[in-house]
Amino acid sequence: MEFDVDIKIRFTTIKKLNIGSAYAVKTRAEVPIQKIIINEKQYAYIPASTIKGILRTSLMKVANLLSHKAVHFVDPERLSSIEDDVVVKLFGAPHNKPSKVFVDPIKINTQTIVLKHTTINDKIRIVKEGALFSVEYIPFEAQFETFIYGRGLNLEEARALFAAILELNYERIGKCGLVDVKIVKSESKVQKELLEDEIIKNIWEGIGI
Repeated sequence: MEFDVDIKIRFTTIKKLNIGSAYAVKTRAEVPIQKIIINEKQYAYIPASTIKGILRTSLMKVANLLSHKAVHFVDPERLSSIEDDVVVKLFGAPHNKPSKVFVDPIKINTQTIVLKHTTINDKIRIVKEGALFSVEYIPFEAQFETFIYGRGLNLEEARALFAAILELNYERIGKCGLVDVKIVKSESKVQKELLEDEIIKNIWEGIGI
């Protein structure tokens, strides 16, 4: 049996967050946050590929807990030779191995903060000359949401996706950001058969709101 799931995720920053970009809208910070302008309004922006990449890393770390032997490398050609790895099954690989997981990009309507930093010389433990720089951050306790979609999943793949979402609570996002991750149950679409599975049910209830 195959399942399609739409899982709404709510992130709350528990540590200041920077998602940098070489093409960010100019700000007064040397390390700005990526932004997007819609109808003349500016939003902080997190590409779908960023969240999907972190989700994939999360699954690589927890797959063994679900009795999967997960891939621990990212070289495209080596990935292409793998048929049964759960990470490849969910997130795809080159040469006709499409992903079953899709993520919406995130736009964040919040005021950002800019903080000054210095670089320390590790050998002599003093500030390097000319090493003062500024970084733009999404502040503590900012909230933003996205949808994670799974298409054509079997039960084992659905379990793996939910486990990866749970692991997002412990993954670094950007340079140093950490987030609290919740599943918005009322706006998610998950089949009853999946919610009767003990592993998925525990995650659904544990981080669901």
